[in-house]
Amino acid sequence: MSAAEHYGTFPEALDELLDSMGEGERNEVVLLTWPESEEFYGLSLRRFSVTSWGALDWDAHGHLEQVFIEQWAEAERRLADLVQAYTETDSLVVVMWGNLTVPSIALPARSVKAHAAEVLAASDDIWLFAVDEEILIEYQHDGRFTVARVPGLGDPVGRSNEVDETR
Repeated sequence: MSAAEHYGTFPEALDELLDSMGEGERNEVVLLTWPESEEFYGLSLRRFSVTSWGALDWDAHGHLEQVFIEQWAEAERRLADLVQAYTETDSLVVVMWGNLTVPSIALPARSVKAHAAEVLAASDDIWLFAVDEEILIEYQHDGRFTVARVPGLGDPVGRSNEVDETR
């Protein structure tokens, strides 16, 4: 089976998240098709180089923030705090999971913040792409959160996450 054939075959992984939302909020969630998910993947994750084991290479790109969390409740709070700090309330956030069988979703940042526990529970490794802000928030199953600007097509490696000292 190809990746496209595996993609989204386990949407039930999102039941807890979707069930935690009211009808109006749930209506704002879009389950992405394989081509839509691939398009957002190309605008975000594919712009980073990866290590030999397939992880994003944070040494090559740098990051805005990185923290390790040991307790689940702390991870929930941290995700909500990061979304609040790096996105506008109504910004579109695309959530991509480390498990290809769970379909990617697009939803407002406020919903990610309000349902951080359910977002984290859907899969072990998660990438949240704030489209307008061009920010990527990565959560790895080892408890690591990393926040970075998505490199632009013309950015040299590592430049997009350097602090601008002139501000």
